[in-house]
Amino acid sequence: VTPQVDLEITKSVSEDDAQVGSDLTYVIMVTNNGPSDALNVQVQDTLPVGVTFVSGTGPNGEALSANNGVVTVNFGTLDDNDFFEFTINGTIAAGASDVLTNTATVTANPNTDPDPTNNTATEETVVERVVDVEVNKSVTGTPVAGQDVTYTILVTNNGPSQARGITVTDTLESELTFLAGSFDPGSSGVA
Repeated sequence: VTPQVDLEITKSVSEDDAQVGSDLTYVIMVTNNGPSDALNVQVQDTLPVGVTFVSGTGPNGEALSANNGVVTVNFGTLDDNDFFEFTINGTIAAGASDVLTNTATVTANPNTDPDPTNNTATEETVVERVVDVEVNKSVTGTPVAGQDVTYTILVTNNGPSQARGITVTDTLESELTFLAGSFDPGSSGVA
């Protein structure tokens, strides 16, 4: 007879709204609602793209690691009506998406779980974009009637977030005639 268990996983995150460079802490709790002991309990937590793993503390105080953004906890046997929890720490990287979705799933083998709806938990963090866009303009040559001058405009994002949808408008004086222009995108992201 295959024992039946009702595993339940819940999770919380330290920040529902955060900026690039902020630290996040995920707390994951697994409960065995029984009626049998759960065997070979495993939790896999997939970190969102844009969250860099920093550290983790397992249910027995052990250090956790991430493999390609996935933290795996092998707990072994979880008794009926017992629970364990662990934490994962990460940092929001530049270029992170606007919403970071973190999902964890618990399984037990060879147990049968008649209610799989509570075997997965998800938390979201909204990334607040904070940028410091700086514009500098310089001229090469001496503005003399009939001669060419070159204006160079340098746009820098001092971060901490990735700037998106930047538009630069340069209005020429009525005495100037536009001849040509060029654009060098440089590197994207935070300067």
